[in-house]
Amino acid sequence: MKGEFRYFLPDFFYRVHLENHLEIKEELMNIQLDMNKPWSLCSASTSFESDNTALIDSSFTKFLWEAYDSMLESSFIGDSHSFIVPTSSRVSMWMNVYERGDFQEIHNHVGGDVTFSFVYLLHDGSDTGLCFHSSNPNQLSYSMSNTMHTRGLGIGEGNLMIFPSYFDHYVLPSTGKRITVPGNIVSTSGYK
Repeated sequence: MKGEFRYFLPDFFYRVHLENHLEIKEELMNIQLDMNKPWSLCSASTSFESDNTALIDSSFTKFLWEAYDSMLESSFIGDSHSFIVPTSSRVSMWMNVYERGDFQEIHNHVGGDVTFSFVYLLHDGSDTGLCFHSSNPNQLSYSMSNTMHTRGLGIGEGNLMIFPSYFDHYVLPSTGKRITVPGNIVSTSGYK
């Protein structure tokens, strides 16, 4: 599995299109999850606080690990970043459903032992999408010049993006139905 890096210094994300996306989509869309709207700053429905075992046990997880391994084996990671070389990893994931007008506030996934986070675009009927906001320490205030819109990079349905958990991101108000499977990867070991 070969993907590509997108650089937004000092941050990055790794993108790969899952070739068997249609089979994964059919499987995941048939999983029954308890969806709710627990956050005041996010209007999407989510299974975040629910039992997501069926997602974790799905075939998608196998392809997530393949993409993760491919990212870790790339020369970009090995030469440019110190990171935790995983001897063991575990994943958590949930589903988000965005209807017209739904959005997600700017946030990151820092906390616990989370190393990397990801978003899989399961269904994309929206003209808007995920945006990354650089955590450039030299920037004293929020600036749109530090924002990267993934829609302009040709990222759409079937794409999986893996990024450092500290990378701030948000979702613009949706123009149509959009379903994502986001999550976190927790890896344990020492630094490379």
